[in-house]
Amino acid sequence: MKKIILFILFFQSLILSSCGKYDTEKLDDNTMTDESVSLSDSIASQTESNIDETESYKNTDDSSAVEADAEIEENNSQNFDSVPVNEDIEAAVQKNNPEVFQSETYYDFSYNNFDMVYSSAELEKCFDKLNEICRTSDFSLAFSYQNIESGASVNYNSYTEYLTCSTIKAPYVKSLLENGIDLDDIIVKNSNWPGDTDPTDIVANMANGTEFTAKELIEYAIIDSDNTAYMLLHDTYGYMDFNNMQYELGANYIIGSDYIFTQASTIGMLKNYIDIYNFGKTDENGKWLIELMKNASYNAQIGQALGGKYDVAQKYGADSNENAFNDCAICYADSPFVLCIFTIQPPDDPDSCDIFKELAVVFDEINTLIYNAE
Repeated sequence: MKKIILFILFFQSLILSSCGKYDTEKLDDNTMTDESVSLSDSIASQTESNIDETESYKNTDDSSAVEADAEIEENNSQNFDSVPVNEDIEAAVQKNNPEVFQSETYYDFSYNNFDMVYSSAELEKCFDKLNEICRTSDFSLAFSYQNIESGASVNYNSYTEYLTCSTIKAPYVKSLLENGIDLDDIIVKNSNWPGDTDPTDIVANMANGTEFTAKELIEYAIIDSDNTAYMLLHDTYGYMDFNNMQYELGANYIIGSDYIFTQASTIGMLKNYIDIYNFGKTDENGKWLIELMKNASYNAQIGQALGGKYDVAQKYGADSNENAFNDCAICYADSPFVLCIFTIQPPDDPDSCDIFKELAVVFDEINTLIYNAE
């Protein structure tokens, strides 16, 4: 009992962390250290900064933010108007002659359930590309991929805990919708998220006393990654449904009354986004949540790379003060897959989106090579 009490007190010592949208859409939340840092290891270093953490460009003037936005937008649009086509992979798939996959190569990442593929040689080339990305990255990186139909998965640093940033908002909203909240509930704004001081913070710039429906706040939280909207939902509906959902999924992370952002591994977050995918197949509100994620205002990562090929439902997250930049996506390929990527890098750097797009293209190729036996 004593350990449980100490654990609860320990979690309550975690000060509010910041999250949000990037510039016009703002960047969200939090991260951790470059290594496999546990939650307890990182809390001490977070405590001072979490009180006034702000998103990208919170501490820059409007003109510098606009210039940086233009530079990033130009960088993000280069070479990703359409997904690159690997003709060898296309030819292997069209040949429709599956092979048993066996490889004696050591990779820095782990993989499972690649029993049959359309081309062992082409899959090894993809794995070589993936390995090169892992080995040459000059910042902390983790990712989890899973093909929903076959269960084929690839994981790298997938049990390392990173700050979730706003990637947590989609699972949180799913927990509300699954438990049947009334979307017409009226919620009165009575405070702002501490970091929401920018003119682009939509809900924060509305007067206290403004009334919203739960539906409106969900739309702001998912499409615009609005932190104050998320906070008002949390303050109204609490966190027990969300935490119970994590327990059921085996995701092993929680939120509380004083902290609405937390830390998680990519494999834990992957479970949540697969859960959202399944919820979207069986529930009308789940379909609505998927549509909100497909129409997210900020789209410079996985969706930027693959959105020209098929629908991508995503939720990004970032925090400039903590050098956190993340993205989780449900990719509606012919055989759907989920990809979650967490990084520790400056999100407002012009090159910060590159790793997401590079990984997305490789995983699209890997996903294409998977043979789903009847």
